Amino acid sequence: MLPKYPHIQVDMRRDDTHHPLVLLAQVRRTMQRAQVPNTDIERFLTEAIGGSTEEVLRTAQRWVTVIREHRKGET
Repeated sequence: MLPKYPHIQVDMRRDDTHHPLVLLAQVRRTMQRAQVPNTDIERFLTEAIGGSTEEVLRTAQRWVTVIREHRKGET
């Protein structure tokens, strides 16, 4: 199943993305930069807030494309 905004990619490979609030902030910023309507950003935050890291990741994956692993050839 594709996310609502499959063209928006959020890179979750950084070391500090293990905390749910960091994940929320990163997805929100990326959605804002992509000019996603504020109503959708608020909907995402309402769904995701208060969840564990894995729950936030699952919610984010319903909204945007989440990159979690290095692709072949990347370091």
